[in-house]
Amino acid sequence: APELPSVEQLDEMFKQTPLGKAADEARLHAQWRELGNRTVNQTELVAARAHAEAATTDLEKRERLRAYYNRYFDRMGTLADSQELKDYLEARRAEHIASLTQDHVRPGATPAATPGATATPKHKHKKHSTAPEPTLPQ
Repeated sequence: APELPSVEQLDEMFKQTPLGKAADEARLHAQWRELGNRTVNQTELVAARAHAEAATTDLEKRERLRAYYNRYFDRMGTLADSQELKDYLEARRAEHIASLTQDHVRPGATPAATPGATATPKHKHKKHSTAPEPTLPQ
């Protein structure tokens, strides 16, 4: 007769069976959103977000948002209950901070300081009408 596993062995096998990458990702995403909902309305984070939105330049706003995201994800990291969730949060932090980079502009470069760039166009283009000029009666 074939040897059947015991109930304890079956329980252990089902505990170890992975749900699959998509299911794990969905579970971690749901936990991340739950933590985000618990932390996003905290006074310190609301003030940091408002401070970032009040920036007068794009560079200043990106720097303030970077600080905000670091605070936001630090706060969620302290509430996370598993190392797997903490690793997931660090990956989301990296994505958010990476979205703030501006690859096509040198840091500190202004249009006037960039060789070949001008602050205003040299030539204004005139729009030409395709209709014939009207003739005046004589």
